[in-house]
Amino acid sequence: SSTCFEDLSNELIYEIFNYLDSWEIYKTFVQLNIRFQYLFGSDIFRLKINLPSLAKRNFFLRSEKLVKPNINRIVSLSLSNHCAVDSFFDLFSIHSFISLETLILNRVTSNKLLIELLNSLVLLPHLFTLYITSSTYYLDVNPIIQCIFHLPIIKYCKLKCYGELESTLLPCNHDKNYQCQTLEHLVIDGDFSFNQLTPILTYTPRLTHLSCRLESSFDFKTNEPPPMPSYLTDINLNCCNVSFDEIEKFLSKTSHHLQRLRLTMHGNNTFLCADRWEQLIVNHMPHLHMFDFMCLIREYDHPLDCILSDQLLDSFKSSFWANRQWFFRYQYRPSNCGTFEGIFYSTHPYRRKSYELYRCGTYETTINSVSHLTIGIDSVPMDTFIHFPNVTKLTLIKNDIDSNRPLKINLNEIVPLMQLTRLVIRESMFSVSQLIVLLRFSLNIESLTFIGVSFIDEPHSLIRRSDQAASISKASKVTELRIDDECSLEYVHFFARLCPRVQDLAIVTTRRQHESIVRFLLSGHLQHLFFVCLGYLSTSEGEQIERMIDRDSRIFHYTIKNHHTGWYLWWW
Repeated sequence: SSTCFEDLSNELIYEIFNYLDSWEIYKTFVQLNIRFQYLFGSDIFRLKINLPSLAKRNFFLRSEKLVKPNINRIVSLSLSNHCAVDSFFDLFSIHSFISLETLILNRVTSNKLLIELLNSLVLLPHLFTLYITSSTYYLDVNPIIQCIFHLPIIKYCKLKCYGELESTLLPCNHDKNYQCQTLEHLVIDGDFSFNQLTPILTYTPRLTHLSCRLESSFDFKTNEPPPMPSYLTDINLNCCNVSFDEIEKFLSKTSHHLQRLRLTMHGNNTFLCADRWEQLIVNHMPHLHMFDFMCLIREYDHPLDCILSDQLLDSFKSSFWANRQWFFRYQYRPSNCGTFEGIFYSTHPYRRKSYELYRCGTYETTINSVSHLTIGIDSVPMDTFIHFPNVTKLTLIKNDIDSNRPLKINLNEIVPLMQLTRLVIRESMFSVSQLIVLLRFSLNIESLTFIGVSFIDEPHSLIRRSDQAASISKASKVTELRIDDECSLEYVHFFARLCPRVQDLAIVTTRRQHESIVRFLLSGHLQHLFFVCLGYLSTSEGEQIERMIDRDSRIFHYTIKNHHTGWYLWWW
């Protein structure tokens, strides 16, 4: 027997709707019959609105058809376009979203707009989750943090900053009336210092989960020790240029109730002292049951750290570590210059979602937690039997100057290439033929990024390569393309042939070819393209392109914005 979808109960249909995008529900079900119109329009059904990177006409269509008539029932709102955040709040007042519980703002480029929005969020009685990604060049986070602390029931906050941060400090707070008594989870992904973090924590007495990326030293001085949150159970720190003394001072004040500690340390081998960690944990972390540790040793550290890897591992094999089932592994990768990069990290089980694979033994193992894998493809031996079955994002770092040589390893034995949706190639010399071979086995990639990549092919050879790419282009699913290096018109033509369905493009154009490249991009060859970021253009060059667009009338109803990361162009 079989059951028709329409025979399901309203309660079960609502359960299914919770797993679907609101726009897809609207397009698919609302026009079917009166019952589905009622189900969708009922006050019982709360909407989760996601406005990703869209063509301008589709953005306004969803705003008009989906957001406007249902604004009182929206519990989650996500905006992801550099230009769309401004346009959205020109259409709607944030005060109108009276049922909003979760707000996600990605790629906010205006600090003024962000502060105005945060001040208005105080009037939303149900908002308890906030995600903000700011790409403002020189950001003062203190006003942002203070606005967040005034939200009446905020429980989870994530603040991610791409630009440089100001180093001003909040004043330490000793008055409970000015504390945020509801915040439990705080994630700060930006180049903070301990000096900035410590005052912030004096406002969050109920904090249980803290995650932060830290840089520079800790020299905060006060006559009276600042009050620190006493309920922390989870700490996740990613530190660069921070000493063991600083970490030890911080953890000794905050870790009495700590249960899970995750640390990532960059370029400081003082953290590889097993006895010191043992004393810190025994004296200050009586409830700790998860110690997830990674230390990245860079080339400027002492080279003996690489040679003494066995002795290093032995120091972390005492009964203290074995009894807690905390085990570690060490791998290193020598470079062409005779220097090295080493990684010392926790295993059994490996819990992180990202993994860097350089040099490993021939043991066979499977790591299920990883979704983002980075491979140094010139240093991983061919007899590697490690497998990552759940990876969807792959980053390749290739340092060998002999770029014409084929890949030395069978990537498909390490990660199932056909399930990849994101591919990043960085800091390498790469040939177009290698790229074509790789993409032939990775046809589900939606996002393709090149960072610091030098393509070795001569421009005249790209015509022949374009013919080879034709078979891939028919099946290509790439909608987002990033090329973070100078790209000539010939290469733009090639990638347009390789990725004909690209919608969102970010490139750095070759000097004196800005206008010709923009003319090509707006000529209709890329029929799905609606957003372009042109990196490292001067103000005069950007204004020249704007005049060219108006003169040629190639696109209409467009928005162009000058930002420190480039000129953004978004059209109908």
